[in-house]
Amino acid sequence: MLCKRIIIMDKGRSIVTGTNEELKAMISTSEKIVVGFSEVGDETIQKMKSIPHVMDIEKAGEDYIIKFENGFNNLANLMEFIQENELTYTKLHSQLPSLNDVFLELTGKELRD
Repeated sequence: MLCKRIIIMDKGRSIVTGTNEELKAMISTSEKIVVGFSEVGDETIQKMKSIPHVMDIEKAGEDYIIKFENGFNNLANLMEFIQENELTYTKLHSQLPSLNDVFLELTGKELRD
C-alpha cells in the first residue's frame, strides 16, 4: 500500500515531511482525554497530574483536556483515579493527535489558512 507523504510548512518553509503516522509519532502528546466533571476542585485537578504519563491538564469551558505522553492504559488509569476519588463525570472521550496538534507542537502556532 502506498503511504501518502505530508509536508508541514510554515510561512512557505518546509518544517517536516512524513506520513500521517510518522508525523504524529514525532510529537510528545500521544493522546488527549476530554472529561467533564459535575464538581471538581483545583486540589483534585492538581492530584490528577500524578496519574502515569499525564503531561498537562487544560481547562476548556466546563471540560478538562488531559494530555498524555504515552498511549497505553491512559483511559484505564484515569477511570481508576475517578473511582478512587469518588468523582462524577458528565462526559469522557479520547482523542488521538491530529495534524493540527503536530503543527502546533512543532511550530508553537495553530494551523491557519
